[in-house]
Amino acid sequence: EASLFDQDRDTEDRLRDACAEHPNAVLVAEVNGLAIGSIYVNHGLMPILFRLAVRESMRGRGIGSLLLHAGMDCLKENGHPDVEVFVSPTNPEVLGWYKNRDFA
Repeated sequence: EASLFDQDRDTEDRLRDACAEHPNAVLVAEVNGLAIGSIYVNHGLMPILFRLAVRESMRGRGIGSLLLHAGMDCLKENGHPDVEVFVSPTNPEVLGWYKNRDFA
């Protein structure tokens, strides 16, 4: 399976810096110490959720939905009631997944 993290963008230093700036910058779902899903939470001027990923073998179990809602709750708790997500327009499967969860 592909890694949940982009090896070029998600270096240990970048992840450490992001989490130092905001402890909830990256939310990770794990089972027995193995990361099975993650979502990035941008708390900046334009609060968005992006790069939601779930290990292929763990899909269809609600993990993506749990991460999505955890990210939404995190932003709302920090004063951002309106949440946007960033999804590549070249990925129709993921676009459909978000549309099924009331994102246009």
